Amino acid sequence: MHDYAHEFNQLGEKFYQQGDYDSARKQFENALNIDSENYHSLNNIGVVCAKLGDYTKAEEHFRKAISVSPTYAEGYNNLGNVLRLAGYQKTAERYLDIALNLNPVYEGALLNLGLVTEDIGNLKKSLKCNEKAYELTRNPEYLSHLYYLKRRMCDWNGLAEISKKLDKNISTRGETPFINIFRSDNEKKNYKVAKVWTGKPKKQLEI
Repeated sequence: MHDYAHEFNQLGEKFYQQGDYDSARKQFENALNIDSENYHSLNNIGVVCAKLGDYTKAEEHFRKAISVSPTYAEGYNNLGNVLRLAGYQKTAERYLDIALNLNPVYEGALLNLGLVTEDIGNLKKSLKCNEKAYELTRNPEYLSHLYYLKRRMCDWNGLAEISKKLDKNISTRGETPFINIFRSDNEKKNYKVAKVWTGKPKKQLEI
């Protein structure tokens, strides 16, 4: 019977990727009707609720997911992120720390913890999280925010280092046109970065 729950969950994920959130939720609920402790489906319903702006229901489902599976890092990450979106930054930080204790190389949790700690004002911890996410992935899209954080911290040597990396990734979305204009008066570079951003945007990370 649990195989059917897995199939319903997979079908729900397909609906979610298509943007059909009502159908996605119905499939996740079908999975839970078969297996009430299917923490993946509990988590996925939480993701749908968060996507629709119902943070209270999302939090409820994420808490159920981690109660069923206390080592489920994704559940802690999503709980932390929805608490961040709801404005509970300190509590969010605690759950994101747990997610990273369970999985130290969890990219999404590193990025979310970076956002939370930046909101709180702990720029040093935020920078550490963002740097680790970049080191793990070498995703040039993270460089722009690293530049912003180092500028806020007056880390001038760090800014010079990030600028070099941004210049090497100028044909990617490594920085926004605003950051590029701020750090460089080279009109050719400014134009090239702006042109990259007029293309089709890349898919953003989900909750």
